[in-house]
Amino acid sequence: MSAPLRFDRMELAGSLGDLGTILPLAMAVLGFLLVFAGAQLPLILLDMQTRADLFVPILVLGTTTASNLTAGFVTGIVVAYPLKWERLNI
Repeated sequence: MSAPLRFDRMELAGSLGDLGTILPLAMAVLGFLLVFAGAQLPLILLDMQTRADLFVPILVLGTTTASNLTAGFVTGIVVAYPLKWERLNI
């Protein structure tokens, strides 16, 4: 029986030589960009004025948290169009 393959970050960084020094720096930069992009997302709520406008992002947030991102996206599309056409009132 062979031992299962196991990847360790330090082993990977050591085997990369000089890239082992750059890899953690690159991950830190990507992490910062992810935090910055995440901080920009709530700014759209400043443009929302009515209850109907706020209902869709809150519904998408709840559905995404409870289920997954795809379900939240589909729910948002399904609810946003009737609200836009004023066939659904909130």
